[in-house]
Amino acid sequence: MTGQGAMAPIAAWTGAGHQGQRTVVEVLPDYDFDVSSHFMPDDEQNRVLLYGSNFVEVQPSTTGSSFGSSQTFTFSNDVDALGDMYARVVIKLKASGATGLQSLSLARVIDRLEVQVGNSTWQTMENADILAMAATQLDAGAYDVYFSQANGGQKLVDGKDKTLTLLPTSPLTTSDQYFVCWIPLPTFTQGGPARSHLIAGAPHQSVRVKLSYVAAAALTGQTGVSEATLDSVQLWNRQHIMTNFEREQIRNNTIAKTIHLTQHAQHTAAASETNMTVELDSFSLLASHLIISAETASEMAGTTQPVLQSAELLLNTSTHSGPLDGSFMISSTGQSMGLKTNLVDQGDAPGARREFYIFPLAARPYGPDGCPLNRFDTIRLRLNWENFPGQVHVTCVGTTTAVYKNQAASVLYFS
Repeated sequence: MTGQGAMAPIAAWTGAGHQGQRTVVEVLPDYDFDVSSHFMPDDEQNRVLLYGSNFVEVQPSTTGSSFGSSQTFTFSNDVDALGDMYARVVIKLKASGATGLQSLSLARVIDRLEVQVGNSTWQTMENADILAMAATQLDAGAYDVYFSQANGGQKLVDGKDKTLTLLPTSPLTTSDQYFVCWIPLPTFTQGGPARSHLIAGAPHQSVRVKLSYVAAAALTGQTGVSEATLDSVQLWNRQHIMTNFEREQIRNNTIAKTIHLTQHAQHTAAASETNMTVELDSFSLLASHLIISAETASEMAGTTQPVLQSAELLLNTSTHSGPLDGSFMISSTGQSMGLKTNLVDQGDAPGARREFYIFPLAARPYGPDGCPLNRFDTIRLRLNWENFPGQVHVTCVGTTTAVYKNQAASVLYFS
């Protein structure tokens, strides 16, 4: 005999108590405005203005990629909105003997990213910000692939025409080897159509991305790596096309749009210094969280594993949450906000792997209950480290407003 359990909630329904507060058995005119169906969800009943999306390669407007240089990419104004960005990095490496790369070596090649809209720089991200955002936003499977590629786990062969499958470690040899890594670039355009930059609202302002690359010593300074060449960097972007109606609506009206931004601060101290204060007065976002990490003052990961013991944020000398334990910030605070916690075994790769600690300022990433940091005269972050390697990086994550008016765009750097 088949079970009849599916009838139980219906047969037992009385319209009173907790079940009656959450469910109804029919739609009456008095309350039809707040009743929905799981079989016909609202997002399938509502229609949206039609649009199309695809990925394209953005051509560089300055010549070739090389270590220690910079390169600018200019986006087409023939589209209506710009979305997610990714960089494809190909590096040629040769080793003096069998060895592996330090943690996230290929992802460290982009030292700085700048997004310019018209004559203004809307966002500047250091490498620490790019790595921190990937570790806290990518799902575990996606981060596993990213982490493997960044450690040299994916090779190009046959004249760089074929890609091998992901490998568990970095197989450097004494002959030239080409490695590829796709790096998510978490600019303010990341997050689908809702977060994209509206070219339709500022059609005459060019959008450019400037990528600055590390010196070759970031790789050749690692044990066993004898030669390193930055073979190529490609920039890929998701673009969106709207209907004529929506394009004209955006172009002819004033739009105030919430955008997701990051800001960066860093502090260099003696490796023997365990207690330090980082000044964050430059932060001005409606901030939802801070991401804290540490590494050496050079471009390499280093050989010691830094461990954050505690962090305390002071706003005009008043403590925000009191001292937060480092083990709490690496295990629970990010998860409680809906962020990802990615801890990946580095396998046989030498050197220490960077860890990321989340200091929460809101209940959810980019939440409206964030802290308006521009309203405070002094912002100090007190940190206590074990095995401090020499440099602290702090990524401020939050929101501000972009205004599209009179076919031009501007951003407000205050909350």
